[in-house]
Amino acid sequence: MKKYFVFAVLTASFAFQANETYAQWVKHPDPVLGGGDLGTIFDVFVLKDGDTYAMYNSWRPKRSVAVSYSTDGINWTTPEIVLPPNSPTDWEDDIKRENDYLMFYIGFLDEHTAQIGMARSKNGIDNWERFKGNPIIAPTPGAWDENACYKPFAIQEKEKNRWMLWYNGRRKSLEQMGLVIHQGADLGF
Repeated sequence: MKKYFVFAVLTASFAFQANETYAQWVKHPDPVLGGGDLGTIFDVFVLKDGDTYAMYNSWRPKRSVAVSYSTDGINWTTPEIVLPPNSPTDWEDDIKRENDYLMFYIGFLDEHTAQIGMARSKNGIDNWERFKGNPIIAPTPGAWDENACYKPFAIQEKEKNRWMLWYNGRRKSLEQMGLVIHQGADLGF
């Protein structure tokens, strides 16, 4: 059985507001992770394994992908870096398959230019290996996503022998949703 995880931006400091209800969702009164000494944490994905939650996230001050753990979804451990910056690539300063986990993540060329990359790990915790073809999705000059491509969410459609990855593209201040399709199950990784 294959499992995948991806990151999708929710908020910079995962907060819930007490006593406010939205369509049966009740907000927690305080942020559960981020802010203070930790700084900005975003691009969150939570995976539950037994009684433990693992929250993978982009940890802006460390310019890394990190993971935090919780048994109740409210109290989290300090983030642990699982994918540190990779300066030599010039764009990243800042999913369990049969044999490994697959991660789609964002990296920054500069403060305003985001691109999407892919990495894998045998256990989903450490020894992440970046895809040599990164970035897999980059801004297109003059197009609707010319400034940034980020917030990826991917699925594999086995019955159609393809991958579909939705992402936010930005041109100036306008963000829109885009889709890329990879024909075939093999991502070359």
